[in-house]
Amino acid sequence: MKYSSFFQKLLFPFIIMQLIVVVFLGYKILHKKNNVLGSSIKVNTINRNEIVYTPDQKLRYFFEPVPKSTQTDKRNWMEKEVKYTINQAGFNDRFDYPIVKPPKTIRIMTLGDSFTFGVYVNTEDNWTELLEDKLNSIKNICPNTDHFEVINLGVGGYDIEYAAKRYINRGKVYNPNIILWFLKYDDINAINEWFFPLERKISEEMKLDRSSEEYVVSKDGVPYPSWVKGFEEFHKKYGMNSILSYEKNVLNKFNENYQGNLAIFTSDNSDSETKNEIKSFSRLSPNGHYFEIPGLSSDETFPDNHPNQKGHKVISDAILNYMVKNPDIFCH
Repeated sequence: MKYSSFFQKLLFPFIIMQLIVVVFLGYKILHKKNNVLGSSIKVNTINRNEIVYTPDQKLRYFFEPVPKSTQTDKRNWMEKEVKYTINQAGFNDRFDYPIVKPPKTIRIMTLGDSFTFGVYVNTEDNWTELLEDKLNSIKNICPNTDHFEVINLGVGGYDIEYAAKRYINRGKVYNPNIILWFLKYDDINAINEWFFPLERKISEEMKLDRSSEEYVVSKDGVPYPSWVKGFEEFHKKYGMNSILSYEKNVLNKFNENYQGNLAIFTSDNSDSETKNEIKSFSRLSPNGHYFEIPGLSSDETFPDNHPNQKGHKVISDAILNYMVKNPDIFCH
């Protein structure tokens, strides 16, 4: 579907805004906890030519990667440029997967945001690809299984609703045996469709040019000042009960479209409130499960808190360990 250049110009700032929420919230949490990664903020920007805008009547700002493309990324704190291989279905995967699952194959699907997509690492180095390779290198994990597939539906900037829509639109047809869903603090504290217009209004009131340095860090050192004010007003206007209720309705609709095993996980260094909410989300599914992975240290993350190659290995190892200990969940 083609959209006018005016429509792209209208939506693109909203996409950019959502992609920095992980950075800002991660910074806020880490700064509060001894400022482990320092005060440097890096924005995970994207190229509008690498996005397909596919909004509908409800989700006005929904977007997806351009299928069958190779995208590059480079930040000044990265040693070298990385490449994302987007397959013909629009997934950050090395391979194209047939719609019909091959015999004796366990098909795993992953949902999430940039931490699942694998931003700042080559496609082959993200945790979903590492997990696929490890599963296929170990014999006898599941009986009567010759092969494992891990299909990555993660996209940077997605909230719970966008991830659910992507599964319904793109993933359901692949009929996965199990879904792994990586959720974090920001995922349960942001609703794209509610927050985007509010932040836009606030940034205009503050007379902030989105291309300026002051949009990123104000003169008095506040990172993303319109976001700081936006989140204050967002939570004041809607309240966590309303936000969580909305997200639970989204998950209930998702569960109408998927009744298989669903394993939702988060980091073990998340705050207890976040863990409890994410755990409650897993209980909404008739076949829901919850587990935690190790929190990443500073040498396992980039300066903006995204996992580096070491971090992705930690995540893939933790998930593999969970799978080996729980074959009844994965070996269906």
